[in-house]
Amino acid sequence: MKKYFVVLSTFLFFFCSELSAQSISLGTYVPYAFKAQSNMQGSSTKVALNPFVSVGWSLPLSGRRHFALPELGLVHHTDRADDTSVRTFFVLYNLGFAWNRHFMLRYGFGTFATRISGSGETIVLNDGGGMSEFYSPSEAETTYTTTANLGGEFRFNREWSAKLDLHLLGALSSEKRKVSYMASFVYYW
Repeated sequence: MKKYFVVLSTFLFFFCSELSAQSISLGTYVPYAFKAQSNMQGSSTKVALNPFVSVGWSLPLSGRRHFALPELGLVHHTDRADDTSVRTFFVLYNLGFAWNRHFMLRYGFGTFATRISGSGETIVLNDGGGMSEFYSPSEAETTYTTTANLGGEFRFNREWSAKLDLHLLGALSSEKRKVSYMASFVYYW
């Protein structure tokens, strides 16, 4: 509980700061792109509609080109089994470099907390070599992951932009490495 208070207090400080530009983002989140199974035949997820909303800040660090870009968000997963509920809360600790007045390179780290709850029943899925039974959780389970982030943001004008962020999980392991991504529209005020 203390760590949530510290994180929220930090973001409230940014929100109240006159030095920052606040933003709201609406988009889609695709977890484990090209790795997660998306149907009974074993196809992998490339595009998914998992809507998210986030609030962010743009804090100048050095001159007019370097920025701190913290962001808090919530994802509602629609690409899940029928008897499960999945929600993801994320905090991004990104930095940015304004390449020019229209494009910003985004890089940093993120923390994702995914909460899954289900009925405890078994689901039959393709495991790559045949069909296997997998169990959905009978009570809520939360997983935490840390990501390395890389992305870009294209500004249409002072208020609107579009961004694409890649999130690399398990960067040092070739077998466990996964990529998730977020695509969104951003409004600044």
